[in-house]
Amino acid sequence: MRPYQNVILVIVFVAIAFSAGGLWFASRVPSIPLDWSFGGVVFALDRIEPRPEIRSDVAEDRQLQGFWVRPEEKYTFEIVLPPGTVLDLSLRTETGKGGRFELTLQRPGDTTEGSVVFFRDLGEIAGAWRRERVDLSAAEGRCVLGFRLEGAGPGAEVFVGDARLCVPEARLRRRVVLICCDGFGPDSDGMKELATSGFWLEEAWPGAADPTGSWASVLTGLYPPQHRAGFDRGGDLPEGFLTLPELLLAKGWASVAFVSGEEAPGPDAGIFQGFGEVARHQASPEAAEDALDWLERFGDSPSMLALFLEKGSGETEPWTAANEVLNRVLEGELSQTLVLVMGNRGQKGDMPPLWIAGAGLAPGRSEVAVHQVGVFLTVCHAMELNPPRDLEGSTLLAPIGGYDITKMRLLCEVRPGEYLGDEEDREAWLEEQRKRFRALFE
Repeated sequence: MRPYQNVILVIVFVAIAFSAGGLWFASRVPSIPLDWSFGGVVFALDRIEPRPEIRSDVAEDRQLQGFWVRPEEKYTFEIVLPPGTVLDLSLRTETGKGGRFELTLQRPGDTTEGSVVFFRDLGEIAGAWRRERVDLSAAEGRCVLGFRLEGAGPGAEVFVGDARLCVPEARLRRRVVLICCDGFGPDSDGMKELATSGFWLEEAWPGAADPTGSWASVLTGLYPPQHRAGFDRGGDLPEGFLTLPELLLAKGWASVAFVSGEEAPGPDAGIFQGFGEVARHQASPEAAEDALDWLERFGDSPSMLALFLEKGSGETEPWTAANEVLNRVLEGELSQTLVLVMGNRGQKGDMPPLWIAGAGLAPGRSEVAVHQVGVFLTVCHAMELNPPRDLEGSTLLAPIGGYDITKMRLLCEVRPGEYLGDEEDREAWLEEQRKRFRALFE
């Protein structure tokens, strides 16, 4: 046997030994509870042990993810709760015979079953969805939450959907509101006020001629030849594409999409992958009503609300409904909220405008044409998130700050040890770009 073959065998054996040791260590060391020091929202489904079988259900056109709780089962969730935490969930059972659903709380190391902090008799949630908001403000600190059925007979079960924890510490931390709808243009109601309170880009080209393809470009940061969604493919999106809500979900953000229009894709369409909740409506007022309700429940936590509205049969321009949602957002604190509003298609032969506000951006106006595909990168810039390297769109902040778009893109992609082509003084150039970027924000 040649010497280099002996070296390869040694490396293989060492790798196998380390892997076996890692598996043994992982089996012996308990999972670390989520650290809430950053504040925010977490989907409780990601932390429940033993991990239940995650399923989907539909409640009043809302796509929910959740799990079934049966009499012989109990699921627990270890967490560190800051003051004022609230648990939001939706409950439903198919039987009303005896028993009740309970949420229990106990401290780590406590040998008792834990105290009941919330319950619902099965008869109250039989055959219909019940949205619940459980106040856990008295449970500050490290604790274990449990889901169980008490006194229920065989066959009883409760579906727990859309379970998430909202933390007051996260108020006004990060939020993105994305509105894309028919009827948004320079002559729409309220445009004069918007033009002076945010940054107005007079021409923002949609990614495709059909709204579904344009939405796909907004959510993937790619042009149609890459994502291939829209037209005869509908909302299909090939596997392997990273969407904006998936990126935010990895950071602990919640995300929701409300869609309207007869030809709009359904909740299971691939372009909506990563959204925690997707609801499709026939008319825009219904979608706007759902969006307002969601803002009331979760709007103050790190989240993204996407409103995609097409004109339905016999419906006037959806902008009227979208404007209600926008006004609700503008009533709140915008210091760390980024709002983007754009049209689905051109108006009278012209491309629709795009309006950006919040996140400390100074108001202004630009006649430089931009592309809606740059929304993905713009959210990353404004929210200080590391963007994927394969995005095709250019940031919409470039015309706001008078940037060279190509160089602004390089600012995101450069890594230590890499060079910027002909730029001799890399650090000085980067510092200059950083100063110009910071100057965008008031």
